[in-house]
Amino acid sequence: MKIISFLLMLYMSLHNVYASEIGVVFGVSRPPFIMEKQRTGISYELFKYVANKMGINFHPIFASNSRMENMMQNGNFDIIVEVQKSRPKLFYSAPFIVYRNFAVTKGTDVFHFSDYSDLHNKRVCAWQNAQENLGNSFASQIQKFKNYKEFPLQEKQVLSWLLGGCEVIIIDDTLLKWWIKKLEPKLVKYDHKINLHNVQYHPLPGGNTLWWYVVFKDKILRDRFDVVLEEMKKSGEYNRIREGFVNQH
Repeated sequence: MKIISFLLMLYMSLHNVYASEIGVVFGVSRPPFIMEKQRTGISYELFKYVANKMGINFHPIFASNSRMENMMQNGNFDIIVEVQKSRPKLFYSAPFIVYRNFAVTKGTDVFHFSDYSDLHNKRVCAWQNAQENLGNSFASQIQKFKNYKEFPLQEKQVLSWLLGGCEVIIIDDTLLKWWIKKLEPKLVKYDHKINLHNVQYHPLPGGNTLWWYVVFKDKILRDRFDVVLEEMKKSGEYNRIREGFVNQH
């Protein structure tokens, strides 16, 4: 009887998750990965594909990195897309999306970069929570930068770099190229143009790839998500969405 009762409770729990619409939290606009107004983007479409395969109905909620951290701390969420593994009591998916981060300078700047100490006396800009994401080897050097600023919106981060607000921008290469293209019309009024071929990409120490995950409160839901995500990668659908989205947008 106990086994039957447990199975019944498990069925009811899963039925409620799959039948009802649940809130899924994404970051604020970070094109081409997350596009809030259009409700699309690489990460959004990848998650939507898996959710559809699982029969999950969801409505998107968009929040800053700091707000997502608070939601995880308080347990006030069902699913959050694109987070780092920071709380061991929660259930994280297999690696979901990778960002290829570089320290980027304009080609006209003379700059040799092999370690974060090379950023001393430089004006540096990064994304919100970058010092937590990149670890102590980065965070321990920040006080020696000439100036350091984090941006919740990549658009403002890239614009600041383009207009000379910072000398070195730490960012994913896909994000940077996307925003340079999108910001080009705005740069006309500044009489300022950037040649994409005149930009130097310096890999970050220890590797420039940073994987992000989907976090769940429910372990069973996480386990099922991982199965479908792996199937998606093996079928080629994962790469089709990631690469196809960039080429079409």
